[in-house]
Amino acid sequence: MTMFLMAWGISRKPGYSSGRPLAYSLVSPAALLSSPARQDVGSAWNAGRLHALVYWGESPHIAALTLVPLALLCVHLALRGRRPIWCLAAALSMAAVALTNSSGPSPWP
Repeated sequence: MTMFLMAWGISRKPGYSSGRPLAYSLVSPAALLSSPARQDVGSAWNAGRLHALVYWGESPHIAALTLVPLALLCVHLALRGRRPIWCLAAALSMAAVALTNSSGPSPWP
């Protein structure tokens, strides 16, 4: 949904903006490029992000990937409109991405 909002906010074409987010959600690019990733997910056309969330527990990374399109949309609106509210929204959304994924990297192997 956030990818759709970003594409719609940037292009202003809701029809064009609906196909790519669906592919972003359902197709795993890593499974297309890597044989071990394809074997882990089962197929390149399976929902790789759902598999990573459920099987491997990658919730901090998936949450950060969910917020990245909103941060990009806010940055686009801040650069286009030059209004202080969008600059604040861009700063807060980028901070939210960093804080969401702060528990993802671990100092322990």
